[in-house]
Amino acid sequence: QKSNPLHGHTVRTEQYTYTEYSDHDNNIVARMLYDVLNDPEENINLSEKEECRKVVEELSNMLKMIEDQS
Repeated sequence: QKSNPLHGHTVRTEQYTYTEYSDHDNNIVARMLYDVLNDPEENINLSEKEECRKVVEELSNMLKMIEDQS
């Protein structure tokens, strides 16, 4: 059985759920951003939308701060 080479970290706010997936070298290989107020079933990934760039940046920074504290 192969192990999954990716690991994910998630942060939630009142409006968003944001997840980053990284490889074993900590390079981000995928992102997911969901607006849980308007898309509670998390069907539409907003992470690549230009209008969500600032939200992605803010939540990514929040994840980095959390990781630095652990």
